[in-house]
Amino acid sequence: MAVLVGLFIFSGYLYQWKSKQSVTHNIQVSKCQISESICIVSLDNDKSIEFDITPRGIPTTQALALSVLTHGLNVDEASVSFEGIEIDHHLPPYTLNKVETGKYVGKGFISLCVLDTMHWLAHVSIQEGDVVWRISFPFVTHKR
Repeated sequence: MAVLVGLFIFSGYLYQWKSKQSVTHNIQVSKCQISESICIVSLDNDKSIEFDITPRGIPTTQALALSVLTHGLNVDEASVSFEGIEIDHHLPPYTLNKVETGKYVGKGFISLCVLDTMHWLAHVSIQEGDVVWRISFPFVTHKR
């Protein structure tokens, strides 16, 4: 049993290392509040994404609907992961499923936190061939 737990932990660290190593374009969004509205981000030339998380406010007690619309991209994989700032929450990524051309959806959760206010980053990862876009959206949750 201890060996299985060790392998699970090791694979998580290995995934984090691999995903950080493969990012070719890292964009930090500061002008949009993903907890309040859809965010549109220009990537390069005619490429952009629209990212949406519902329900608004990003409650920690409900499943989150994640949606990414891509424009001008030939996407191989799309995922969303959440990173806690005050407390080091590195949650596994949630793979988004293609539902139509340029539209990727999925469900995700953020972990409950003992802090009254918690700062987070939602990282959208888009893989297009050898290019990996990582677009990070800051947001805040409040204990209710």
